[in-house]
Amino acid sequence: MDSVAIEVGQISFGTLDINPVEFAAVLQKYVHEGSKRHRLSKNDILVYFNIDADFKDKETGKVQNFAGKTVATTLNGLLGAGAKFMDAVFWLALPDSERPEPEEHPAPRAGQPQTFSTYNNHQDIARCMFFYFFYILTRARAPLQGSGGKAEPIPQFLVKVLGISKGESEVADYLASFSLENIDPSWAKHINLTGLSQESLNRFGLGVAGYRMAAPFKLQNPDGTNATKYKNAIDVAVSFATSEADWDFHPSTRKASLLTKYGNINQNLGNLILEVYKPETIAEMVKVKILFKVPDKNPSHTNYTRWSQDMKYTPTAKIF
Repeated sequence: MDSVAIEVGQISFGTLDINPVEFAAVLQKYVHEGSKRHRLSKNDILVYFNIDADFKDKETGKVQNFAGKTVATTLNGLLGAGAKFMDAVFWLALPDSERPEPEEHPAPRAGQPQTFSTYNNHQDIARCMFFYFFYILTRARAPLQGSGGKAEPIPQFLVKVLGISKGESEVADYLASFSLENIDPSWAKHINLTGLSQESLNRFGLGVAGYRMAAPFKLQNPDGTNATKYKNAIDVAVSFATSEADWDFHPSTRKASLLTKYGNINQNLGNLILEVYKPETIAEMVKVKILFKVPDKNPSHTNYTRWSQDMKYTPTAKIF
């Protein structure tokens, strides 16, 4: 039997003995990259060469030779040649060796002076950029290109107070040739809010994204039969609703540790609402728009049953 054991020990089944630690080290970068929703690559960026014909705002001084063609090296020069603001900004931010090759502008050049669509009105850019910022804070997303009839109504504050006449698709199209969703929205948390107009600050004071499901606990006392049973969870929900707006709680920049601590916050709050409010009270909150709709019961999210008094939320990165 010993000889058989030796022989069997020498048989190769052709299987790989994978070290999980080493394998994870190899794949970690790919997993992280694949998990990203917001992914902007240099090949998404579109700028143009200076076409041979004359055109308004053509940059002739600060230029460089790129692949045998002349391209502007200033923001206004690139905008004047037909690029959009975000494309021009990112292109200029890249080192020369990383910049994607500019393209030939598709405008016909039969006559002079040459005219074509440009996106270089800085007043319009400013309005569009505030629109973008406003959407991140209040809707936790960027304006979408091609949203058409599916787009949500534009907030009246943007239209009536700030006089922004562009719709969501127009704003997205004016700012970039690519989807603004490709850009990590956490840039918004680094904007200095000190210079915002008083009107804008007042509007943001009405609320930012991420707190809608907690709002009932601030505006309506629980009146259901399980209100006493889930008092701890209610107190945690009240702490969400009454805390100052916080980047670490905001959906666009929410800390991963909150998932560990509370579970999926919106799903748990939805289940808690169904537990501690009477159906007629929930229906009334939908009617007066405290809630978008009656929450859907999701049995997979029961973290709220274990929320305790020491889990009340305290802001750690206040927005305002």
